[in-house]
Amino acid sequence: MDAIVSNDAIVMEIVRSALNNISAEMGTAVVRGGYSTSIKEGGDASNAIFDAAGRLIAQGDSTPLLHLCSLRPSLGEVIKDFPLDTMKDGDVYLTNDPFRGGIHSNDILLFKPVFHEGVPAFFTGTLIHVADVGGMSA
Repeated sequence: MDAIVSNDAIVMEIVRSALNNISAEMGTAVVRGGYSTSIKEGGDASNAIFDAAGRLIAQGDSTPLLHLCSLRPSLGEVIKDFPLDTMKDGDVYLTNDPFRGGIHSNDILLFKPVFHEGVPAFFTGTLIHVADVGGMSA
């Protein structure tokens, strides 16, 4: 997909603001729907929007740098395992691998490709922290 280019500062500000608002709304939905105390009470969740190459486009107001440092490389690892041309509309990718971009295994990263004309153009990404990922041992 060709990049949108505009010399119109007003149009660019509207688009920037809209993308940031979308990311903020993603955060609201995650906190309202979260079952983890870390998410509901502590707000330990982050959201961002990336282009198909994994470059950051927008982020939620409460997204800390540490989470972005995990979201971005983790998306790159997802794209390595599932190339763009194999993705289908409706796919969702979930990972918590601390050796492939994640901070630690208690952080769950979720990515959803957004399609334009049949190809992934963007990704929405969310990182949530959960207290227990299950299991009796490490």
